[in-house]
Amino acid sequence: MRPRVALLIAACLAALALGIAPGATPAGPGLDIQAANGAINVVSGRARFVLSTTRFDVLQSGSLDGQSRLGSGGAGVMLRGVPVAFGPPAEVRTGPDTVELRGWVDRPSNLWYVARYEFFAGQPFLRLAVTLTDRHDAS
Repeated sequence: MRPRVALLIAACLAALALGIAPGATPAGPGLDIQAANGAINVVSGRARFVLSTTRFDVLQSGSLDGQSRLGSGGAGVMLRGVPVAFGPPAEVRTGPDTVELRGWVDRPSNLWYVARYEFFAGQPFLRLAVTLTDRHDAS
């Protein structure tokens, strides 16, 4: 399975792991994204997500109504037949409803990742898209 597909599936499963029934609308308004102590904390209604800014572990934690439902994971790819783990984010960008973590998967091979998380106000799920790019150019 291609890495992007696997991570998109993992993000979709996050809503299931939090115990949300398909089509359910939880109580709780708003969306709050805050950076603090090596992490990005996101509160969306009854759900809380934590993204590490010191290592790429896809999602450091996820909770619903104060109960932990998801734990730290990891991401990796096969690069020319060799397993390679994603490195820590080199750049972190936040917006009103997004977080982007950018970094090297494998610096010597110039393989760069962009993980874009999109959150929805009051909802206990997120959308994650991971793009891998060959950065042999100077940009």
